[in-house]
Amino acid sequence: LFATGITSWFMAQDLQARLFRLGLSANAWVDYHLQRVAAAAQDPRGVVLVVSHVGGLPSMLEAVDIARRQGARVVSLTQPGTPLADRTDVLLALSVPDDAVMHVGIDVYMTHLTAIEILTVLVAQRCGEPAVQRLRGVRAALHEHGVDVRGHPLQSWVGSASGAPPAPGGPVP
Repeated sequence: LFATGITSWFMAQDLQARLFRLGLSANAWVDYHLQRVAAAAQDPRGVVLVVSHVGGLPSMLEAVDIARRQGARVVSLTQPGTPLADRTDVLLALSVPDDAVMHVGIDVYMTHLTAIEILTVLVAQRCGEPAVQRLRGVRAALHEHGVDVRGHPLQSWVGSASGAPPAPGGPVP
């Protein structure tokens, strides 16, 4: 996963975590040099997914060109008509109007996040039952430690006036 810019970098990291939970190996690279190294390490079995709303940073385009020369397929999440879109094998085209305040505003963020959610579901469906089992295992591991699971009482790290922690399930001071 290659990304440029803070919003795209966040999206690539989020997708990396989602793919990992499905049992797939992925790395998110934002550094130009590491993108080039990762691109050069590709082969015809590789897939490089690029997240870039603007889709025109020369260093990112160079990394994409390197990956393509290695035979990797390039999937991009970008606007149609960008230099990145022109270099891609599979274009996940997202057209979002410019924000009045920021070039890459909240509309871009929400649109990319929605696309990544849809992509994750499609990949999970493609992976089938092994992905479902892996997700159940992740949920069980989190539940075992009371992390990120509904219905688990909130932990309190604040002691009572006496200095002793409150009883489990008791009121939080």
